[in-house]
Amino acid sequence: MDRFAGSVDRLEALLNRRMAQGRKVGGGDAAGDLAGLRGDKARLEEELNVMKAEVRRLSTMNERASQDITSAVDGIRKILAAG
Repeated sequence: MDRFAGSVDRLEALLNRRMAQGRKVGGGDAAGDLAGLRGDKARLEEELNVMKAEVRRLSTMNERASQDITSAVDGIRKILAAG
């Protein structure tokens, strides 16, 4: 995602330079293209933030499950050892 964001930033910079020079980009509307790219970038950044939050949540759940399993295994070992 960082590489993608960097690529979008470079493309935005190119579009800005071409707009400043008064040229159209690819025969289209540079201002419209730039606005579209900014919207896409904002949407992707929001999706990335949501995914990062989900990763943190799942990581926390994984850690708790691991602790629970470790406790259960320890309990079983104690019961077997007391046999």
